[in-house]
Amino acid sequence: MRRLAFASTAAAGGVAWLSQDYQSGPARTARSLCCGVAIGIDYKVAGRLPHGSDEHVAAMREAHERGAQRLLALCRAHGGLYNKLGQYLASMTSALPPQYTSTLSACQDRAAPVALVEVRETVETQLGAPLASLFAEFDDAPVAAASLAQVHRAVLSDGRSVAVKVQYPRVAGQVASDLGSMRLLSALAEAAFPGAGYGWIIGEFEASTRDELDFRKEAANAAACAALFAAEPRVHVPATDPSLSGERVLTMEWVDGAKLDDPAALLAAGVQPAEVAPLLTATFSAMVFEHGFVHCDPHAGNLLARRMPQAGARDGRGGGGGGGGGGAQLAHRSRPSRSHTHTRAHARTHTHSLARPTRAHTRPRPTAITAIVSRCSTTAAPETTPG
Repeated sequence: MRRLAFASTAAAGGVAWLSQDYQSGPARTARSLCCGVAIGIDYKVAGRLPHGSDEHVAAMREAHERGAQRLLALCRAHGGLYNKLGQYLASMTSALPPQYTSTLSACQDRAAPVALVEVRETVETQLGAPLASLFAEFDDAPVAAASLAQVHRAVLSDGRSVAVKVQYPRVAGQVASDLGSMRLLSALAEAAFPGAGYGWIIGEFEASTRDELDFRKEAANAAACAALFAAEPRVHVPATDPSLSGERVLTMEWVDGAKLDDPAALLAAGVQPAEVAPLLTATFSAMVFEHGFVHCDPHAGNLLARRMPQAGARDGRGGGGGGGGGGAQLAHRSRPSRSHTHTRAHARTHTHSLARPTRAHTRPRPTAITAIVSRCSTTAAPETTPG
């Protein structure tokens, strides 16, 4: 009976795969089950070898590699929430085998964007007005596209540059079925491999994802984090515009900066990597031990560095980057390069900023951090809880 169930599940998944239906809930669920069964069988076969033997170690290593590749293929085929799951699992270096975290890190690559007509429909539905009346300019092509949303550069009527984050139209309709499929796979894995200890992963992922899909919570997190660091000029949280934001659209100040994992970009921006590390440490220490409000998604797409903007330029009315002032701004151009853009669609957290002096200055200003905040969580006891 068990073999028949496995065969039936695999057959259903194979049919769904061959049908090329990557959007409907039943097809996505069947394909997920097919993937999960294939991975499970691989581990069952490897587990039959004498535990601790060289053959067992090698077989488990190969099973990890094949499982990671299958899961990556599934995440890429489905996109959306699955791609988000891949990113989430890739960050769990202390809990998952390295084959999974290294392979699934590919989910952090740029996703396929949706057409402007779909973006326009979402923005106009959410904000209740034609796109042309909301923005003086709105770039046709996104500057970034990730698992749940893509980001377009736009210009307001007063000349300020902004980043407009727009949730993919299909995501909202797929959330219930995709999360249901993931819960089912998690339950089956727990049943097949009791004691593996991975059942909690999907529960935490589901809770964080539901919060992340409501951009109003992201805006509230940004405001809360900005207030906490209001007295620290070296930390900047891009301001959001409530009048141009909603549940699935978020408009925020445009900020240029270099990604913290790109040494060449940092140096080109006049930022010494050794200057960033202590500031980053101090900032997160303040979040954990002082504020109890912690940025929970500090990957490279969410943290940028630049030279400190001119005093009084933090309202975004300075140079073209939104947040700089005159010659002190990192770059004065209408479209920054990809490695220097403030917002990848996945960039919902913090950005950090540094300051380069104008010719009139003889010494550089101190380092600062700009942050795009979304996944922040309040710790129960900030003095003891590391977040």
